Amino acid sequence: GRSHAGAEAAAGSDEPAVVEAMRRTQTRIEALTRENQDLAQRLQKHERETTRLRACLQRAASEQDALNNDRARRAEETQGLRRQLDEARGRLSSVVASVSASQDSSAEAVRGYEQLLQEQRERIRGLESRAQAVGEDRVRLEAQVEGLSSAVLALLNTRNELAQWIADALQALLKMFQIPAGPEERPHYAQ
Repeated sequence: GRSHAGAEAAAGSDEPAVVEAMRRTQTRIEALTRENQDLAQRLQKHERETTRLRACLQRAASEQDALNNDRARRAEETQGLRRQLDEARGRLSSVVASVSASQDSSAEAVRGYEQLLQEQRERIRGLESRAQAVGEDRVRLEAQVEGLSSAVLALLNTRNELAQWIADALQALLKMFQIPAGPEERPHYAQ
């Protein structure tokens, strides 16, 4: 009985410590519960953030794929444009060479035409000179013809006058030396 009483006394003396320990345990449990709830909220928040980040990452991956596809398409277009540019440069070089050759031939043709025109001008000047000389010769010949015509007319007039004088002289001689019908009637100077 004494030992039981001692135990009760000991238990009675330890009861405040147990209560304090239980209180501290309860406080710790509550603190841990709050921490657990806080951790759960933070975990949910982290999960939501992780989900959002995963969605962003998927969108970024999709956008990156689209960018890669667009980059590849643009690279192909750029290569095509470069090929077209090279072809255009080649055609342009051919056109420039053709134009240069055409210009050279055109310049040669122009020089030929200019030389031909110069020759034609010289021929025209020569013909004009000849025409002028021919005109002068024609005027001179016309003057000579006119002079010859005048001389011929003078000669014709002179011939006509001479013929008339000869006719008159013959008629006068015939009258002067008229022979009579019989020989006895001839003048003395006629015998």
